[in-house]
Amino acid sequence: MALEFNINWNGRNVDRALTDQAIIGLNQAAAYLQRKTIPRTPKDTGELRRSLVIVPASQQRQYSAVVSNLAYAVRQHEELGYRHKYGEAKFLERAFNDNVETLQRIIANNINRRIT
Repeated sequence: MALEFNINWNGRNVDRALTDQAIIGLNQAAAYLQRKTIPRTPKDTGELRRSLVIVPASQQRQYSAVVSNLAYAVRQHEELGYRHKYGEAKFLERAFNDNVETLQRIIANNINRRIT
């Protein structure tokens, strides 16, 4: 007796579903990073803290980011010699480094929701 198998390959659908979940995870991770960065951001008027926004991931842009459009944001971030009553230099970088495992877990948990 011969065995017969029918195989339906849904690779494209699986790829799309995993990408969709990864994008959700990237955006959730960016929102988490934004929340962790704001208290570390130097505060004088609060303008720099308010300027931190998320660039969301999408199918076309498969990354997310926390950014500021203020002209002085990079200088405030990089200048180690500045002394702040509130906040610190390297505020975004330090928030990222201190939370990298959580950020990875947020993304992975979203992907795992789809494949388990």
